[in-house]
Amino acid sequence: MQLTIVPSDHTVLIDGRPMVFDLSGYASLDGLHAVQWDDAVAYGHIEFDNSLANATTFKPNEQITSVAPYQDIIDAWYAMEAEAPPPSAMSPPPQPPEMKRA
Repeated sequence: MQLTIVPSDHTVLIDGRPMVFDLSGYASLDGLHAVQWDDAVAYGHIEFDNSLANATTFKPNEQITSVAPYQDIIDAWYAMEAEAPPPSAMSPPPQPPEMKRA
């Protein structure tokens, strides 16, 4: 599993598949810009939000060796995926109008 969590965008991607949902209630994301994880190497990192008004010192990325603090977010992503209609049931994207020559 490859995991990306971007709290400011309320976006969670698992294996490249995005889901958007409210991440404001997850305290484990406070002060973070993003969480990146790759099961293939059992390694990841967190990116701190150094743009915060109260940030007085720059915090570099921090390595992580577990996604346990984010498991509830992962579980919520899988629950949303299970409820989503299959791709064949979704409407195709709208097509732009055909250009007409003068």
